[in-house]
Amino acid sequence: MYSIIVVPIEASAGRDTGGEHALIQLSNDTGGKYFYAKSLPQLDDAFRQISDELRTQYMLAYYPSQRLSDSEFRRIQVTVNGLPASSNFKVRHRIGYYSSKSR
Repeated sequence: MYSIIVVPIEASAGRDTGGEHALIQLSNDTGGKYFYAKSLPQLDDAFRQISDELRTQYMLAYYPSQRLSDSEFRRIQVTVNGLPASSNFKVRHRIGYYSSKSR
C-alpha cells in the first residue's frame, strides 16, 4: 500500500497524528511505502515515484509446505542473492500473513 501524507502544518502545532501513524503502519505492514508532501512539487514527486515503482515491480507467490491452524501468523522474509553491490534494487514485502486451514 502506498500512502501520501499531506502535511500542511508542523506536528509541533498540535495536529492529530493518529491517522498519519495508521497510514505509516499500513504501508510498512503491507510492503508498501509512504511519502510526505508539504507542497505541490513534493506531491508530484510522490506520484512519480509510485508510478515508477508500479511499472518495475515483480510479484512472487509460494505455497507453504505445511498448513497451520487458523489465525496463526506466519512471517515472511524475501531476499535476493547474487546482486552486485552497486545495484539499486530494493526488496519490499509484507511482513507476514495469517494462515487458514486447507478446505
